[in-house]
Amino acid sequence: MPLPFHCPCCGYPGLTAPPYQNLPAPPWGDLGEPPYIARFGAASFEGCDCCGYEFGFDCDAAACGTPRSFQAYRAAWLQTGAPWFSSCRPKPTDWNLARQLVAAGLAASGLR
Repeated sequence: MPLPFHCPCCGYPGLTAPPYQNLPAPPWGDLGEPPYIARFGAASFEGCDCCGYEFGFDCDAAACGTPRSFQAYRAAWLQTGAPWFSSCRPKPTDWNLARQLVAAGLAASGLR
């Protein structure tokens, strides 16, 4: 079974392809500011089912006007209650956002 591909914005391990060609595997910590394509290679343009970040779009000024870093997008998403984004793929029954963020190195282990 192949390893899952993780979202660098929220840590969700359900992507169908690597979000960026040369993005290392988690845990990450702060991946800095966009443009991410310049550092991590070609983007998949897949949208994360969990948080909705679209790799190659949300980080590109030419595409979206104001590029959003993973950290800024995640903070805004968390502030709205971290709603599950996809209406096509249901949230896994065992989904635990705190565990997901900690496992990807995107949050401290004190979350529940």
